[in-house]
Amino acid sequence: MGESTIEEGGVWVISEPSDSDKFDVIYELNSIGRKLADRNNNTLTLVLIGYALQEKIEEIKRFSYDYILYAENKMFEYYDLETMRTR
Repeated sequence: MGESTIEEGGVWVISEPSDSDKFDVIYELNSIGRKLADRNNNTLTLVLIGYALQEKIEEIKRFSYDYILYAENKMFEYYDLETMRTR
């Protein structure tokens, strides 16, 4: 398996894809993130957290993210970023 190095910095999008969002948010953040990354001559990285992500990742590959990282585990099946938010 090849090894890839991700640059420090850049623009990062962190998401928990759900069936209900149909990638609207991920696509919108891709558009905004791509503009920011290009303007600053940097990369755009997407981080997905969830379970059974392979099909979603295949769909997301058509977006213009430079890197797609994911944390996939059964324990993330009902993961909700809202509950992880700090005050």
